[in-house]
Amino acid sequence: MKQENYIDYGNQQFDRFKNHLKEFANRDVTPNETLLEYGTGRGEFLYVANSALLDAYGVDVSYKQYEDFKLHCSERELLSKYQIYDGKILPFDDGFFDYVYSFYVLEHVQELSHSLMEIVRVLKKGGIVALYAQDARTGYEGHAKTPYPPFLPREFIRPFLHEWGGVDLSVIDCVENESFYITAPQIVAILEYFGMEIVHYIPSISALKPHHESLQIRNIENLKEVVSYLKSLRAEGRWEMAVPDIKIYARKNW
Repeated sequence: MKQENYIDYGNQQFDRFKNHLKEFANRDVTPNETLLEYGTGRGEFLYVANSALLDAYGVDVSYKQYEDFKLHCSERELLSKYQIYDGKILPFDDGFFDYVYSFYVLEHVQELSHSLMEIVRVLKKGGIVALYAQDARTGYEGHAKTPYPPFLPREFIRPFLHEWGGVDLSVIDCVENESFYITAPQIVAILEYFGMEIVHYIPSISALKPHHESLQIRNIENLKEVVSYLKSLRAEGRWEMAVPDIKIYARKNW
């Protein structure tokens, strides 16, 4: 990725975070506040957040992503703020951060409750957590960019994406082996259990659109019928997501 595109993408994410923070929590970011990006990836957001004078840190489990970050950042101090860890205990003290931000990472976490517990632990009193993720009920697979049966049994993931066609094998591997089904109500329940105040969350009025009720896959023949049905819906402009993706902001009041 070219440096200007890298920075542009980081600016888009950071501007979204600032705007939502103001809208949902009536709060503005100020210089020297501390922020953790949970699942930093290539580090676009981390790079821009530090450029905006936040004291921002990042964690990830992928050395490859960290190597990508190094291609765009040569500043030793900033490089030291990106830490590779084991995905379990965050390498920070209790109450260290004003903000924790995570963008489409939680659907790749095996132990969701433990990860959220750690996020809450490192937040300061009054700190805000901002979580964006793929909701399993949407009827859309964001990595493959295809309509997708909600809660598709894992044994049918690879056959479904093969049947759909045009999906890169590395993406199929990611969806099959590195993605897990999570929902917004599930995250809200866990955060509230850990004492967080939910300041933004849109409950779903209806979990299923009418056409999603026809997407139950039981065997390969049935799978082919579902793929054909979804393709026809999309071609006719009648396909839509069942629920929005996850967007939750919560405050720690203790």
